[in-house]
Amino acid sequence: MKPYILDVWRTFKFYGYRRIAAYSQQTDGPKVSEYMTLKLMRELGIKSRMQKRYRKPKTVVTVDQKPNLIRHLHDLSGVW
Repeated sequence: MKPYILDVWRTFKFYGYRRIAAYSQQTDGPKVSEYMTLKLMRELGIKSRMQKRYRKPKTVVTVDQKPNLIRHLHDLSGVW
């Protein structure tokens, strides 16, 4: 079982124990449960590589913002 899991992990480095177990159920290889996959991966000392999520770049404003003069008024009837 260990060589099979190591081979799948070398092929798909981003697969964790759940995906490796699902992959083993779908292919012609040995059928391995999630718990057994997790146990064998710990014995082999391998982990899945997590992909960093895309983060949208923040906008940078080069022009100063105008002050909000209406916010400090007590009576807004003059604005209307």
